[in-house]
Amino acid sequence: MDTSSGNPGPVSKRRRVGIACGPCRTRKSRCDGIRPKCSGCIELGYECIYTQTASMTNVIVGKEYLAGIEDRLKLVEQEISHMKNFRSNRHIRFDDATSSTSTALEGSPLTSFTDGVQVDSGNLQDNEVLESTTDGMGAMIFSQEEDIGFFGPSSNIAFTRQLSQVVTKLRNGNTGSDNSNLLSEAAHGVLSMSRPASPNAQATQYATGAVNIYAVPSEDVTRDLVRHYFGTTGQLFPYLDEKLFWDTYDEMRQSNFTKVRRTWLGLFNMILALSTSTYLRENITAITRVQESDVYYQRALGLCQAQLLQNSSLEAVQFLLVTGQYLQGTQKSVQAWSIHGLAVKTAFQLGLHSGATLKKFSLLDQEIRKRTWYGCVVLDRTLSMTFGRPATIPDEYVRLPLPTPMQPQIDIEGTVMHTSTMFFVQTIVLYKIMWDVIKLLYAGNIGCDETLPPVDVVSGIFKLEEQLNDWRRELPFHLSLQASQTLPPDDSDPNEKFRVILTLRYHNLRILLHRSMLTKLLDLVGKNEEGNSEPLLTQFAPNNIRCAVESSLETVFIVSDIVSSGKQKQEMLGAWWFTLYYSKL
Repeated sequence: MDTSSGNPGPVSKRRRVGIACGPCRTRKSRCDGIRPKCSGCIELGYECIYTQTASMTNVIVGKEYLAGIEDRLKLVEQEISHMKNFRSNRHIRFDDATSSTSTALEGSPLTSFTDGVQVDSGNLQDNEVLESTTDGMGAMIFSQEEDIGFFGPSSNIAFTRQLSQVVTKLRNGNTGSDNSNLLSEAAHGVLSMSRPASPNAQATQYATGAVNIYAVPSEDVTRDLVRHYFGTTGQLFPYLDEKLFWDTYDEMRQSNFTKVRRTWLGLFNMILALSTSTYLRENITAITRVQESDVYYQRALGLCQAQLLQNSSLEAVQFLLVTGQYLQGTQKSVQAWSIHGLAVKTAFQLGLHSGATLKKFSLLDQEIRKRTWYGCVVLDRTLSMTFGRPATIPDEYVRLPLPTPMQPQIDIEGTVMHTSTMFFVQTIVLYKIMWDVIKLLYAGNIGCDETLPPVDVVSGIFKLEEQLNDWRRELPFHLSLQASQTLPPDDSDPNEKFRVILTLRYHNLRILLHRSMLTKLLDLVGKNEEGNSEPLLTQFAPNNIRCAVESSLETVFIVSDIVSSGKQKQEMLGAWWFTLYYSKL
């Protein structure tokens, strides 16, 4: 062999391949190990798959490939952490006992929780596996939802709309436009209540990142808020037994909230939410109260939202009642109607309306069930009047005996508990008259343009006014209606709160009663009819309008006097949103 042509260069060694791809191993071809597809598979158009068997050791994996895997894993972990709705934090935690509620956002439910006992949420009774908040199509974008609301004849929205349209018509004169349907369009109005398109990034971040639904406030904060609830709202709507509630709370606290019922913990948070929203404290702004109360509301909703659709209990009805009351004072007030419907459905399912079912329980349980049922009835009448919608509970379904004072009747404030029960009973009787007013003069808020003959309108108003007068005369002395000229200088007498609130409710119903005559007159104007076409209405209308104005002015004077007095009389009024509702018309 001739070697004179020169020394050949060094022979390069073939790069060792740790794992050959499947197609190359099958074809017994040399594989260059390039990933994700080797050169041979690219050239032949095969699907290049690398499979590691148990016998393969000393595998060589490129650093670039490992770095890519780690980056992808990190992205997946971040996405899961964002979407799991803080499920990794599933335990009850107590706020730091040293936190102060007087400093905005410090020691409040809006801050992070430190110290305290932690309990695994698996110890919660009625614990259900909740669906993931992430749907199967992760990239789904929802458009704006259509949200329509009906506001019928008894609602303030319908009345003010009708009044403004008539004033506009009179100001512009008869321009030939068709005003024949003015009343029906105004009194039976359907409004659009738009919702933001979803997902709402800000709302999602707040709901998933800032609220731990298994958190429990400190002992001092809890006792302060719960006492405030039972000293205010709990006295006006006494369907919760204060002693039983405290006994349950102390038992749960001593056991570090193990085996706690979801519905009870939800009710607990709703009491804190309602108390926070109505608790006027120094150095706490209205915005802070809204934020803090909403945290408690989000906790309660997160705990019970799925549970309420699966199980029914007396505790669940009470939870829904407190939620409905709370929602009336928020920007989510329209949701109170939906929550109330669920409360009534659950009450019917439990037989709270049934006298035969009532007899099967102990005397204490009978009283609590009665009060809870009448809590549904009172809220039903309130929402029917406010939204102008048909009542969910017909009057013929309300047959249970009225509530009576529970033993013991006397608490640390003397006879306040007994007065609270009597106040609740008088409210129930008053709202029975409200049912009659709405049924007769507002056609039950059905909204079918049923026109009541003028003679029936006039006679109906006289009859209902007489019922109101009888109710007023039969009030016990310590609950007699209060006049704006004789208000006491302070709120030292706890009975004054019941008298003032009962007075405001009376005047509100009296306005609703006599306002119906003004509605009839506005109807005539809207239809371009002369006043003498209904002489009976025009004859009695001035007196009805005068009665409505008298009650309106008395309401304004009472509220103005109490509000302007500051702390001296602030306990005489109920929740601020009810006071605002009574005094705005």
